[in-house]
Amino acid sequence: MRRIGKTALLAALSVAFACEKIVTVTETVTETVTVKDTVTITDTVVEKDTVETTAPVPALPSWGNSPVRIGLIGDSISTFAGWLPEGYVAFYPNSASGIQEVEQTYWHRLIYDLMPDAVLDRNLAFSATRLAKIGTEDNYDKNDFVTRIDLVGFDDPDIVLIHGGTNDRRASTPTHVILGDYGYDKPLEELDRYRFRSSYVCLVRKIMEKYPGVKIVCIIGDTLNTEKYQDLADSIKAIADHYGFPTVSFTY
Repeated sequence: MRRIGKTALLAALSVAFACEKIVTVTETVTETVTVKDTVTITDTVVEKDTVETTAPVPALPSWGNSPVRIGLIGDSISTFAGWLPEGYVAFYPNSASGIQEVEQTYWHRLIYDLMPDAVLDRNLAFSATRLAKIGTEDNYDKNDFVTRIDLVGFDDPDIVLIHGGTNDRRASTPTHVILGDYGYDKPLEELDRYRFRSSYVCLVRKIMEKYPGVKIVCIIGDTLNTEKYQDLADSIKAIADHYGFPTVSFTY
């Protein structure tokens, strides 16, 4: 009896302990986070090489941060293929002349090497063309200097270089086109386009009218700085002096 009771007691205790057993359940929750891709864009700034230059004349415009826009109108001496309006005839590059790169031309050297803040506005050079018309009705006579200003012109120039007269010196006998009168006070439509002086005056007046405030520089080419053609050179100088333009005289 005693043994049976003890066994029953142990069984009862076992059941009791079993009932009191605590089971802990841990619940794991996985959180999903969505991350958006972030793209960083870095601006690339391209800076043009600059040349440190001291302004030779303090009165020259914009020797500072704003670029000076240079327009150019001329004949073959001022041409270079790829730098002219479509359809314009270029003499350079030319292996016989020694000028085969645009960096060798006088105007490119001036604008991009000697001026610290200049850019080309537009090059209106056209080979074999003249200031004065001579009535041949060929491609060159139809593209005289004044016609190019009327039909194409510049964009927004601060300075315009005029380099003409080279072909006027050999356009007729005995030495060059007829000089004629200047016609400073005549209406534009009355200026004689078949005379050198009045054609040049017509050109500068049209440039001043179309681009108010523009600075004009008259270039006297080396082919005119000879005794035979000195009257052409003197005519350009007289026109420049009349309007207060500076002149640049090229010599050999």
